[in-house]
Amino acid sequence: PGIGQKTAQKLLDDYGDLAGVLAHASEQKGKLKERLEDHREQALLSQALARIDCEVPLALELDDMKLPSVEPAELNALYKQLEFYSLLSEESAKADQKADASMDLALVDSLAALDALLAELPSADEGAVALLPVYDPPSPVRGELAALALSLGPGHARVIPLHCEAGLGDAALARCKAWLEDPARAKLGHDCKALWVALRRKGIALAGVVGDTMLESFLIDPNKLIPHELQQVTKEYLQRTIPPAKRVLGAGKQAKLFSELPGSELLDWAGQHVEAIAAAFGPVRAKLDAEGHYDYLAQVELPLSWVLGQMELDGVGVDRADLAAMGEEFQARLNTLETTIYEQAGHEFNIASTKQLGTVLFDELALPVVKKTKTGYSTNAEVLERLAPKHPIAANLLEHRKLAKLINTYTDVLQAAINPASGRVHATFQQTVGVSGRLITTEPDLQRTPVKTPEGRRIRQAFPARPGMKMISADWSQIELRLLAHVTGDAALVEAFTLGLDVHARTAAQLFD
Repeated sequence: PGIGQKTAQKLLDDYGDLAGVLAHASEQKGKLKERLEDHREQALLSQALARIDCEVPLALELDDMKLPSVEPAELNALYKQLEFYSLLSEESAKADQKADASMDLALVDSLAALDALLAELPSADEGAVALLPVYDPPSPVRGELAALALSLGPGHARVIPLHCEAGLGDAALARCKAWLEDPARAKLGHDCKALWVALRRKGIALAGVVGDTMLESFLIDPNKLIPHELQQVTKEYLQRTIPPAKRVLGAGKQAKLFSELPGSELLDWAGQHVEAIAAAFGPVRAKLDAEGHYDYLAQVELPLSWVLGQMELDGVGVDRADLAAMGEEFQARLNTLETTIYEQAGHEFNIASTKQLGTVLFDELALPVVKKTKTGYSTNAEVLERLAPKHPIAANLLEHRKLAKLINTYTDVLQAAINPASGRVHATFQQTVGVSGRLITTEPDLQRTPVKTPEGRRIRQAFPARPGMKMISADWSQIELRLLAHVTGDAALVEAFTLGLDVHARTAAQLFD
């Protein structure tokens, strides 16, 4: 007691270990000597308690503690019994992922076979057909439509190869067009927006969609399965798994495209996926109806998905030359900043390395340490902002990070995202990610383009409206407080909105008289 980390470290540096420190206790002065002598036994006891006793007799050998092999089927059965559906993994469910021998899967390998299949499809009011578009990454707007898979119900799947090995080409889609566009022939899917977009690119206006297991899962419980991918819905509602895309495509630089797969691999993957949609639809719809959300699906979410699909197809105009010029301008400023930072540090170093930057700031320039992490000094934005008044290098580092992010996240990424065919950026609008109902854009993320800085506003100028059109920004004004005023009828709130007053200033005035 009474000896802190720094003093303890100095004593250990001087005398090697606890025994050495205690042996030289009488040489210390004042309180330090007193504390070492008074608490000698406590220190030795603490050391003994902290030491691992390697002589304890054990009944087990190391080999006895190896994990035994587990039968995937038994593990799956346990997970299902305990309702741990999310734990049904690729490793523990390989038996599930091999197409069941009883499952009726087949590749439609000729136009004649396709005609026969179309003749089998249910007529109006006879039942819905599950559909799955198989398209190359990154999105249905930019990827080739490799195949179309359909299912008449659980245990059944047919895969129509289009632009892949043994593909039937657009001639197959031409045969399907009348059925796909018939509003009286019911269809369902998982992310029907992607299906609509993929077919729209081929000149087909999909109609007759009566269900979407992704949207329905989202409406049942937005928080539970984000982003409500088919793999997640299959685990939750069917208690089994389906193979991920990387199982057939691979990953990294060696990854293949769906349009490059042989028919057998395409059948196994797409067949299991579309069959899962058909099988999951019943339990998902039953839960949706029980929760009372069907009207919202039919009146809001499904119609909205077509609007979003059209937005994805239309894309956003981007001035590539302006972006390129901005990128060069930002890079020139970045280079100048780097030179200044090196001069202030006294040498060159990797600015992106937290470790090297920490050494420069706190060891070499002796700036006060604001915060530490498990691995060393913290150099985050909060730390640099607190250091900025003490040394100009901190402000320059903040500016450097801002410019680097603008280049890496916006000017370069947006240029790469421009579709060569349209000259526009086609972001994907995620309908089942924002729990509050907000849309999320990906590939690329357009929503986080900064607006509060001059550079951010400069980037936004690179999105021109079409000739004769204007780009507008619209937002609710205090929507939650307006609802509160309406529901409660609170006189002060209603008056504030009626008179156009600042609600927050009015509330503060009331609170503080």
